[in-house]
Amino acid sequence: MGNIREIAMQGRWAEAMAAADDSLGRSPQPSMTVAAGMMHFCNSDFRGARQRFTQALSMNAEDNQARLM
Repeated sequence: MGNIREIAMQGRWAEAMAAADDSLGRSPQPSMTVAAGMMHFCNSDFRGARQRFTQALSMNAEDNQARLM
């Protein structure tokens, strides 16, 4: 997840989104699902963001970050 953060901090949102989706495919954990949702949101892919936040909430209904997004 550190690599995704570094890419995002450089404003390379499309790359960060692709890296997050790739990581999510290899590790479908709630935290990675939320991270992927954030990258989609930052890339103005609101449909993709909603899908990932909904998926994260299905794994952990107590995830306040996913719930607020």
